[in-house]
Amino acid sequence: DFHLTLSNFVPKPHTPFQWFPQDTQVQLKEKIAYLRNAFRGIQGVKLSFTDTELSKLEAVVSKGDVDLAPVFERAYAKGAYLDAWGGAEALAAWFEALEELGIDPEAYTRDRLVNPDEDLPWDGIDVGLTKTWLQQEYQ
Repeated sequence: DFHLTLSNFVPKPHTPFQWFPQDTQVQLKEKIAYLRNAFRGIQGVKLSFTDTELSKLEAVVSKGDVDLAPVFERAYAKGAYLDAWGGAEALAAWFEALEELGIDPEAYTRDRLVNPDEDLPWDGIDVGLTKTWLQQEYQ
């Protein structure tokens, strides 16, 4: 038997994928439905998927900047912790904090930081890869 766990794409800093937008919730759910249907009836294969809302939150944090600091404080005050942000209640606290502070998650997951020539909040962190190299890999 095979148990496959498939994760949604989350753009991460310091990778060539940092400039890619994340799929919308609708797109992610359509892809999951497609895969579930494609694997239906195949014996010995069980599929699991990461939660689309969790992936959205991960993308927001991945592409975050100093403007998210109040969100961290507000979510923490609501009982959320980064080491335990799974589960509906914890996720709700994060999204409530974003909404209360007027921050649109889509702005972080889809709209911003998609131009390889723009400055990124984490450009000042040296991880041993140059931005030029990352841009070439992106291309």
